[in-house]
Amino acid sequence: MVGNIIGSFLISLATSFLVIPLIIKLLQKRNLVDAPDRRKIHRGAIPSMGGIGIFIGMGFAMLIWLTISGIVEYKYVLAGSTLLFIAGVRDDLVPISARVKLIVQMFSATIIIGSGIMINSAYGLFGLDELNITIKIFLSLGFIIFFTNSFNLIDGLDGLAGTIALIISLTFATWFYLNEDYYLAILAAGIAGGVVGFLYYNWQPARIFMGDTGALTLGFLFSVLALAFMNQDYNLAAGYHKVNAPISMMLAILFVPIFDTFRIIIVRLVRRRSPFEPDKNHTHHVLMRLGLKHKYVALLLGAINILIITTIFSLREFKDNVLLPALILIAFGLSVILDQLIIHQVRTKMRSRRNKLQRQMAKEQVVESD
Repeated sequence: MVGNIIGSFLISLATSFLVIPLIIKLLQKRNLVDAPDRRKIHRGAIPSMGGIGIFIGMGFAMLIWLTISGIVEYKYVLAGSTLLFIAGVRDDLVPISARVKLIVQMFSATIIIGSGIMINSAYGLFGLDELNITIKIFLSLGFIIFFTNSFNLIDGLDGLAGTIALIISLTFATWFYLNEDYYLAILAAGIAGGVVGFLYYNWQPARIFMGDTGALTLGFLFSVLALAFMNQDYNLAAGYHKVNAPISMMLAILFVPIFDTFRIIIVRLVRRRSPFEPDKNHTHHVLMRLGLKHKYVALLLGAINILIITTIFSLREFKDNVLLPALILIAFGLSVILDQLIIHQVRTKMRSRRNKLQRQMAKEQVVESD
């Protein structure tokens, strides 16, 4: 079965790698490009539907390597992601309102929840286990919609969303393989392969962006894989691959998008602005203002995500009661460090300007005295 998983990765990679140049040419010919504006970092007009290549690669891999029983078992996942994909294509071609996108996300999430993939309990957090069915449904619905949009928010920098998507999908593919859920491992590996093919064209300087076509679809798929992970891990017998803190491990795998979303919401609220108002205060924007280039921001945030994953997994003997507060403290610490770096940079620039002004005034006084 490991051959099927590797095959899924390679077929998806090859397909997306070969298809994306055709997509770029077609979009440029039709002038379907993402024009720069004050909220965007890129300067040229660049095609923004790279998610099509990822989705085609993943879909082709599923057709080849998933058995009929696998397709039937996860048909709702494929249906929900296809619906989000269609909505993303429509939004990249002709923008649709946030309300319409939310309705589509709710419908896709409902399909998943109806299939039985949802938050099934409190996973032992603070001694809690069983939850009311209504609470389960609303928590699951909220989580899927929240993370779908969280992942979409980090798609603002060359290579960033693709790098994080690769880390998340490979982590899930490895874990599901080790715990013998080969169908989800094949799905996750297919996502990873498609993302690698896309990253070749998205790395700085990007020739194509992921767009809502890719970001919404991937965010949705990762939220579903995260729910499946928590449920399967919680029901595992004690063993090497079991994590006693499924909530913390899930948050560690999805760390960068979730961290960025919570951070930006808090920053906007502190500044008495709407949390839904777009700006350039996302984590990747801040790191770029500190002087890092696109590729280094992507690599740094990717490295942080990997470090968080390995740290929580190495402490898997502890439960969520311990690791969840620790993870929150880590996120808070990272946010404080980021803010302090910005404050230091602003003060340094102000001091430099003040010194420059003082030197200029001193020269003028010398000239006047002469």
